Amino acid sequence: MLEALKPLGLVMARPELGGTGLLLNGSVFGVLHSGLVYLKVDKKQREEYHEAGMRPLEPRPRQKLDAFLQVPLAIVEDDAKLLEHAARAAGRPVPKTPPAPRRGATTPPGAEEPSPAQPSKPARTARAKPAKTKE
Repeated sequence: MLEALKPLGLVMARPELGGTGLLLNGSVFGVLHSGLVYLKVDKKQREEYHEAGMRPLEPRPRQKLDAFLQVPLAIVEDDAKLLEHAARAAGRPVPKTPPAPRRGATTPPGAEEPSPAQPSKPARTARAKPAKTKE
């Protein structure tokens, strides 16, 4: 999750609201709880998420946090959409750079691997020191 949100900036994770809070500049904008992702939502997102059947965060019995709604699975699985929704939740503009592929993701068949900006330097190897001889 943190890897997908890297383009937002330094996203931190810490225990929060009975799960793991996602923070940007000290403000909580999302929560990972019981295997689900919840984001802080604005009015438009709230309607969209409610239409998709998403529920508010309930960290404890009889405690609903309507400011955080479960993120639809289709958004969680799409790094670009997740980044867009997380940026809104954090009150940030959507970063222009595409999100980096998640760890373990594979390149689709036929797609080329991105080339590095600079060629890598060959690894240095240890040189054998000449043996000292007695004369």
